[in-house]
Amino acid sequence: MKTAIAILGFVLVSMPTYGKDEVPDLFTKKKFNCVTLAEAANFYISMGEKRAIEALKDLEEDVFVGFEKGFDANERIGWVCRIIFQGEEDKPLRQPLYGGLSLPYLTMPLERWPLYPIGESNGVYFVLSEGYMLAGVAERASAYIDYCSSTGSFRKSAVSIPNRTEAATAFDDLKNSKRWGAIKWKDQRLGTSYTMSEEWVLRDIRSQAITIPEKQAEQGGAHQPATAVDSKSEGGEKPKPESEARSQ
Repeated sequence: MKTAIAILGFVLVSMPTYGKDEVPDLFTKKKFNCVTLAEAANFYISMGEKRAIEALKDLEEDVFVGFEKGFDANERIGWVCRIIFQGEEDKPLRQPLYGGLSLPYLTMPLERWPLYPIGESNGVYFVLSEGYMLAGVAERASAYIDYCSSTGSFRKSAVSIPNRTEAATAFDDLKNSKRWGAIKWKDQRLGTSYTMSEEWVLRDIRSQAITIPEKQAEQGGAHQPATAVDSKSEGGEKPKPESEARSQ
């Protein structure tokens, strides 16, 4: 018992603390990479569930604001939620209902892509596609946050901050994985047909690894955040990445 308390205390001290008015770069700058995504997730994990929910809801904005800034904060709230809230091993949380992405969704079921539209490889997180197309009314970001908090569990451990080499390796492994190979970029079924560009999607995902600046590339591997034993793990084993924990 004392050992568990000591470990938890070490984690809380080791995780960064943030001021009340601070916001991660993911929500202030258009460009992002694997590091800024992971740092944003850790930002909210460090707050604890209640404060994280309040802070994320404060970021919700009118859809037209995104046009002016060049990115949609509500969409990025969805990305963060996909990482900081976890579903059961055999029942992943659904994706946000913001519209459609330029992804061949018919062959990307949640069973293979439990964090869609986030993809995880070797503990590194990638955004598979950005920019929703909508014909109708999108789900409110606050409503999706409520869904995640009521249906899933809040992550207790920080995610790793990759350096450029680690992110590039994770991208290669993702591209060469069985689940990626199962995607059909030209498909027609259930009254739906599409042809999408694998090349463009891979280009955008790869850029999230290779655009990690040299400073981040040098520090990423040496400054991994301390992590606690995940609440879902049993027997004190190290938590596995999503790609290993679930069958592909």
